[in-house]
Amino acid sequence: MQLTSFSTPPLVAAFIGLVGVALPAGARAQTWDGGGADDAWTTANNWNPNGVPGSADTVTFDSTSTANSTVDASFAGTITTLSINAGYTGTLTLARSLTVTTYTQAAGTFDLSSQSLTVSGGFTISGGTFTEGTSTVTFSGGAATIDVVTN
Repeated sequence: MQLTSFSTPPLVAAFIGLVGVALPAGARAQTWDGGGADDAWTTANNWNPNGVPGSADTVTFDSTSTANSTVDASFAGTITTLSINAGYTGTLTLARSLTVTTYTQAAGTFDLSSQSLTVSGGFTISGGTFTEGTSTVTFSGGAATIDVVTN
């Protein structure tokens, strides 16, 4: 495997290291628990704490639940961070476009299903399966970081 990396400028990395990672005011950390009656992102009971993620929120998939998830057409389409962490073995499917600042994937399957993904910050894939098919992945903004493991 070869790791291709485009990294954050040293000053930005140093700043992040000094201040840590903090959520913006009004932001929540939402973890997929799959506790709802379906696999839709707009089902509040699928999240811990219960509630549909908003544009300032950090969304995490991990071993809390390995249930499949669909970013359904009713979802607003923007979150700050999407993290698909070790322990998640399900499939996350887009049924609408999604915009994130940061995307990280260490496990599971991310299926764009002919939808678009826009990333304005970091994009890291260290494991799992990323299926883009005929979809479009757009990297916007001047400070994008891309780390992708390739064979």
